[in-house]
Amino acid sequence: MVTKDGIETEVKFRIDDPEEMVEKLKILGAKHVKSGLETNLMFGRKDVTDKKERLKLRLRSFGGDVVITRKEKPEGEPEEFKVREELKVAVDNFDNAKKLLEKMGFVPKWTYEKKKRVWMLDGADIEIVSVPVIGNFIEIETPLENMKKVIKKLGLDIKDSTKDSYRDIYRDFRKVDGLPRDDLTFSKDERMSH
Repeated sequence: MVTKDGIETEVKFRIDDPEEMVEKLKILGAKHVKSGLETNLMFGRKDVTDKKERLKLRLRSFGGDVVITRKEKPEGEPEEFKVREELKVAVDNFDNAKKLLEKMGFVPKWTYEKKKRVWMLDGADIEIVSVPVIGNFIEIETPLENMKKVIKKLGLDIKDSTKDSYRDIYRDFRKVDGLPRDDLTFSKDERMSH
């Protein structure tokens, strides 16, 4: 959820049992918005290494919507939450958008997928997500002033949250388990079972 001034505030928690959290959302009166497979293709510049790349450019497909997003860390990010200045542009075709970005000099750097269920609760976007290899998470996006209230209502503890990206979580996971692949995607069979 991006505010009118283009600011996104987000936090995520690892969860063991997504179905338990879905039941909690239902009890709290949350409204289910949509579910499906989300594909994210991260782009960067050819001549810039991932570690030095400050430009976060993503092409995302979810539930029939295709969006190009640019994110940037603003001044004064709070310690507990991930805050990003976010610009989004809806496009009508994933493949054509990919070609356009490539023609503009951007190169695909990394792909990741999530199976996600989106809910609305008290003005917050709540996503229950399953990410290949690294597990299940709940993501909360809401204006900063609403975040702590929603976290408390869900029975979560901010000390258990992370601001890390899925790429960072996966990178750490690979270091421990020695996994070779860089993209974080479901197999064809797993993709079909969402």
